[in-house]
Amino acid sequence: MSRSSRWPASSTRLGSAVLVLASVAFVASTTASCARGADSSVAPIPPVDAGVAPIGVVSCDADASPAGATALTAPVPSASPEAATPTDDGGDDVDDVEDDADGADDATSTAPPAAGSPVGLGDLAITEVMLAPSGAEPGSEWFEVYNTTATPKSLDGLTIEDGYLDSHLIASTSAVVPPFSYVVLARNRAAAIQTLVPPACIVYEYGAGVADNEGIELDTGDAGDLSLWSSDTLLVDVPYGMWNAAFVGQSIELASPQSAADDPNSWCLAETSWAAGSDDGTPGAPSDCGP
Repeated sequence: MSRSSRWPASSTRLGSAVLVLASVAFVASTTASCARGADSSVAPIPPVDAGVAPIGVVSCDADASPAGATALTAPVPSASPEAATPTDDGGDDVDDVEDDADGADDATSTAPPAAGSPVGLGDLAITEVMLAPSGAEPGSEWFEVYNTTATPKSLDGLTIEDGYLDSHLIASTSAVVPPFSYVVLARNRAAAIQTLVPPACIVYEYGAGVADNEGIELDTGDAGDLSLWSSDTLLVDVPYGMWNAAFVGQSIELASPQSAADDPNSWCLAETSWAAGSDDGTPGAPSDCGP
């Protein structure tokens, strides 16, 4: 699908969400596509069982080990030049000193490896969206991305797009998702941290210096949509606008990274805070969708 073939949803809200003490449910369309404006019927959505977490999942939440937090960027190998053994070859001592200096320069100029490889179809999943945070909006909005592969993936050059077709090109070589790991992209890093999103999880800020009425907005109405693109290739789309899923202080969570992101049956409302006094959700960690 090309980006030029997509348009905003024009249909009206079709129902309201219902919360039950024993389960989480919200009204959603039974079909979802990346073609805005597609006709959709709605039906109550039961809670989703998260099942077994994928093997090797790495969390970057506040309780994660330092190794997990620092793995957001590729390590730079330390240079270990072989120690020179002084010998008397009868040559010019000045030449020997210059040669040693050249060797040191070569050792310290070793370039670090690429932080992450390009993203292909199926490599990333949008696994959580905080579209109605309790903090200031839109600054406190954020969403979570998961790397389904065994290699680091670079977000540099990808495009974020919302339901109004506003877009933002990610321009940061440090925006990397480690293998089998979750990271957070925040509208405003400081605002997200103010709402207790773990700083180590935030790898990119997509609204820096942008006015509140501009840029990417996680709309809570029918036009709500969030997608990631690589040039004209759609990587992942979450057309949540017709799901009536906006509840203040509760994120929506994908049951597992392998679940279909465009299917409302794959999502649930978060019901547990990730820290004392925080909103409900699991930023930087697996979903807690359950029965």
